[in-house]
Amino acid sequence: MSDTTKQIKSWINENSLENVSNTPDFILAEAVHASLEVVQAAIKRRDEWYGVRLAPGLHPGEICPIYGRVLAALGVSIATHEDNLMAHIEHLKREAGIEHEYKARAEAAEKELALLKKEWNGEDDLVADYGRVLARARPELILVLETELWPNFILQAAALHIPVCVANGRISDRAYPRYRRCAGIFRAVLPAVRLWCVQSALDAERLRFLGARPEAIHPVGNLKFDCAAGAATVAAPAVPRRLRENLWLVCGSTHYPEEAYCARAYRELLPEFPQLRLLIAPRHPQRAASVAEMLSGLSLPPVLYSALRGDDSPSACDTAVVVLDQVGVLAALYAYAALVIIGGTFIAHGGQNPLEAAAWGRPIIYGPHMFNFRDIDRALRQDRAVIAVGGAADLAEELRRLLRDPVVRRDMGERARACLRQHQGAAQRTLAYIKNVLGKADDKTPAR
Repeated sequence: MSDTTKQIKSWINENSLENVSNTPDFILAEAVHASLEVVQAAIKRRDEWYGVRLAPGLHPGEICPIYGRVLAALGVSIATHEDNLMAHIEHLKREAGIEHEYKARAEAAEKELALLKKEWNGEDDLVADYGRVLARARPELILVLETELWPNFILQAAALHIPVCVANGRISDRAYPRYRRCAGIFRAVLPAVRLWCVQSALDAERLRFLGARPEAIHPVGNLKFDCAAGAATVAAPAVPRRLRENLWLVCGSTHYPEEAYCARAYRELLPEFPQLRLLIAPRHPQRAASVAEMLSGLSLPPVLYSALRGDDSPSACDTAVVVLDQVGVLAALYAYAALVIIGGTFIAHGGQNPLEAAAWGRPIIYGPHMFNFRDIDRALRQDRAVIAVGGAADLAEELRRLLRDPVVRRDMGERARACLRQHQGAAQRTLAYIKNVLGKADDKTPAR
């Protein structure tokens, strides 16, 4: 067993993931390691294309806990395919060319992608012939995440008696009117889905209206609460010691022009809080250069995180503003935050996931637009674990109030962490329903 696999095995034990799938932890660790090799190769290729800087020396032992959602999906898929798991691992190794360096992996991935495109012909769901591929692959089950519903694909799978199951299903407020306009199509398609594990009772109600079979729909909660649980188990990335001792305002997953909103609020707070530091993490790291240029124009010259990592020089320790230009480290950097601002919420984007910050017990602020995280938003508000401001104009004043009162910040963060823990369990409930579909049911029916 490699050192990386041992690290993953240890992480699985710490998070009790073996209890989810009843699979020995060393098998889970090998599966995760093999799968993450594939993920890493794909991420590297994608980010090199966009010119994004990768974290130096990043390897699956670091990726694994950072991308906890990979484990959440594997926890379900592994448990439903235990008999074929080791063969699947070997297949991953062969297809990804794990014995070679990244170039060989990327070439293998490109060949596989070209073959898949040729065979799948999935550019247009209405004319695609999925049946030929599905008939050859004969999957035991098709698991769809959230609401990636391709009508032709679902109907062809059903014609081959391959059960289609939806995990973490939802119908957003924005999408629901569009679904209703196409209700005739969906009333012909949705009954073909064998199982709907959805996030809330409202999602269940909307699916029933659109034609899904009522007996197939189960509100189980949101998988994102389970995925975020591992965020606070990750060792925080190296930054200069004196920087760690400062008061950090971390703005996570921001979109244009939210970086300017955060920067202006920060500049307004500096006279009262000279020890305050700012870290901005654009949702798309390829925007880091333009964000840095904007900050310089506001007389807040930043340092890119890739140039700062582990640098204990005096100039690095005097850094006041940092722009994150690397993928895979934001969740761990929340460890240094005194306050967290969630991006995508001050524009009509619908928000970004606040739960990784909640896992660290950090106080969270966001704007009025959280419609893509409706249930998470409601849970955090009900537990007084977040502050939602009316807009960018209110941001500086709310930050000032919280910075003046460390006890309020601490209590908010603890309520956020408690809220996260309280709403976990969707992964186990989803897994139990999937086992029912496959005829591998446990004695107990999942309770909500």
